[in-house]
Amino acid sequence: MSAGVGGKAYNEAAKIKIKRNAILILAAKFENKQLRAAFKSLRERETCAFGRSDFEKMTDKVASLRKLSDEQRELNISKQLLFEKLLTDTRSTEMDFKALQDMKTSPLVRLRTLESMLDKATEKLKNTRLLAKNYESISKPMTDARTLYDSQMKTLERTLQRRDHELEQMMLMYYDSLRAREASRAKLEDVALE
Repeated sequence: MSAGVGGKAYNEAAKIKIKRNAILILAAKFENKQLRAAFKSLRERETCAFGRSDFEKMTDKVASLRKLSDEQRELNISKQLLFEKLLTDTRSTEMDFKALQDMKTSPLVRLRTLESMLDKATEKLKNTRLLAKNYESISKPMTDARTLYDSQMKTLERTLQRRDHELEQMMLMYYDSLRAREASRAKLEDVALE
């Protein structure tokens, strides 16, 4: 009876989590739509003002940096998996060694087996050290690229904000010039009528 009640409680909890996650997904989709619309309107405004916008150039650069970062991350993950495999092999060898410590086997067989295991362990140790060096050589540029990527993103964001401000200033100047032109036309018509 208690197993059925526990299963029912688990089922109810799972349904509540599913509903909560569905609400979060809908909220994320709505926010995504809003951000895309704002991004599109911003791109259109800047494109209208400057032709092919600096924003699009920056977006292309950010996309290429993101792609490079993803490639490096995948390479890093594959190297980590290989490292973990070698570590597992090393532990397996250690377990085999414990089996050889049994006194029932002949010393010559144990000696040959130990020599073989020593050779394998030495080779694995060399591979592991090489892999660790490769991992370090790969991860260091990735961390450097990540910090560089963050600083470039901040710089691009500041540039984008500056461009938005310049666009607003240009639009204000444009509207002021339109008002001044209309005022000048009105004065010219008044002078022409007199």
